[in-house]
Amino acid sequence: MQRAAVTEDIRHSRQPGDQEECSEYAEAKMAQAIIEQRISTLQHVLRSARLLQRLDLPSDRTGLGSMVRVRDLDTGDQCELTLVGAPETNPSRDLISVDCPLCAALSGRSEGERVVVRVAAGVATYEILSFRPVELDD
Repeated sequence: MQRAAVTEDIRHSRQPGDQEECSEYAEAKMAQAIIEQRISTLQHVLRSARLLQRLDLPSDRTGLGSMVRVRDLDTGDQCELTLVGAPETNPSRDLISVDCPLCAALSGRSEGERVVVRVAAGVATYEILSFRPVELDD
């Protein structure tokens, strides 16, 4: 939808003379470049995506697709995180990328293990209280 609108903006902003000096034209071309980059990124994600199957989810250790309950050993706070791929990351829903430092440290671990993670304020130590594979819709 935006792609067509931006193309139309470019068409309308063209004026006789030098388009490079027309601010409306330059803004429309910049918007077009941003949209084209986003399309390219999404195409790459779709080409490389694969659906997780139940057998892909580890049950004996944490990993992609695990829901992990941890306790911060410094504060005693507990939280449950779901380890997901980067495109699915949504911190407000506790969906955390396996590429982030905490989840990278948690990956491949078992219940009862402790991990140390560098954070902005120094280091934090977490204990894995429990974990389970996410529920997959069949």
